[in-house]
Amino acid sequence: MQAQGQVQCFGDMEDSVVADDPKPAAGLHQEPVFEPIGPGTDNDARAAGPHEDADTGLHGFPRARFARANLDRVLADWLAGIRTIRFWFSVAAAVLGTWAATGAVVLLAPSGGEGSPLVQPLLVYSLASALMPATAAFLAVIWGVHAEGRFRARPGRPGGSLLNPVLATALRGMALGALVLGVLLVQAWIAGAPGTVAAVSAGIVLVECLVFGAIGAGLSAWAGGRRLAPATGWMLCIAFVAGAPAAAIALLPLVRAEEPVTVALNVEWAPDGTRLAFRCSEIDGGVSEIYHTERLMWLPALSPPVLFLMLGAEVDKAGHVLGWVPAALQEAADARQVPCVQGQPRSRDEPRMPMALVGFLGQAAVAGAIVAGGYRRKRNLDMARDDPARISPRA
Repeated sequence: MQAQGQVQCFGDMEDSVVADDPKPAAGLHQEPVFEPIGPGTDNDARAAGPHEDADTGLHGFPRARFARANLDRVLADWLAGIRTIRFWFSVAAAVLGTWAATGAVVLLAPSGGEGSPLVQPLLVYSLASALMPATAAFLAVIWGVHAEGRFRARPGRPGGSLLNPVLATALRGMALGALVLGVLLVQAWIAGAPGTVAAVSAGIVLVECLVFGAIGAGLSAWAGGRRLAPATGWMLCIAFVAGAPAAAIALLPLVRAEEPVTVALNVEWAPDGTRLAFRCSEIDGGVSEIYHTERLMWLPALSPPVLFLMLGAEVDKAGHVLGWVPAALQEAADARQVPCVQGQPRSRDEPRMPMALVGFLGQAAVAGAIVAGGYRRKRNLDMARDDPARISPRA
């Protein structure tokens, strides 16, 4: 009787299982259904199935859907920002303030041979074009800090890490670059100068918004505070804009040397007044004071105004707008101030230091290090929030 009761019990359980199953196997083995896991999926994707997009129902990879969702967030944040009066007021104040400041400097500077009314508009044009990238750097740091805070404060999955605020800042830089281009073209028309220099300045503004926006986002993720991150970001901007050139000047005594020179022959001069090539004789020219500036010129190359000068010289070959300054910087980078040091000649095709490339790579390296540090700290905080045992001393 006990065995029969057990059989009856198992029979009832089997009937209940079959009744609850809407699609009984009927003796056939069902194929297993695998659930996607990992960083590229979420609950919505799991509900939609392993090979189906949760939003559109189309077949595809969850990672592509995730990237599209992040892009939608970035575009939505950008559209929300450019629709505000505060954004356009800050952009206009920065650009017009820089323009007005350069005009005041030129007008209030001691007048001389270059201070005539005919030359002053050209000086304003060149100086404003050089300072616009620096203005963009200060503005982009603040944008990056605020963008990272906005994306961090949004509910739900924070996907995209620091890429979202960086892209959002870069998109804001497009509006800034457009306004910079318009203002500088007006000044170029007033000065009767070509607008190619204005286009170069606007292009560098876009790059600096990307670089310094990344610095601001990384500092915000690293510091986690709205006050500390902007202050640190502006200190870095000052270091890039003015600190790096000042450091190069301060370090000049360390690269000073006295070396023998010989008499230069067949010197070829560039239109800007610098030496392109020369030959060296065996006639002793004595001992000359030499500054090996080629060892230091990577420092001023980090400055946004210097980057503009070096790239602007490519479209202003005659120096009509930028004058002799880019040529002097390149001469210092190539250490060609004194010819025939230790009897070494120089040819026209000898490689020159790519100051613009060195500057951009240096800025990118600093921004990458800050973003990597901020990403790591942000990831550690997210992991600690999901699993408090990771930071528990008893874990």
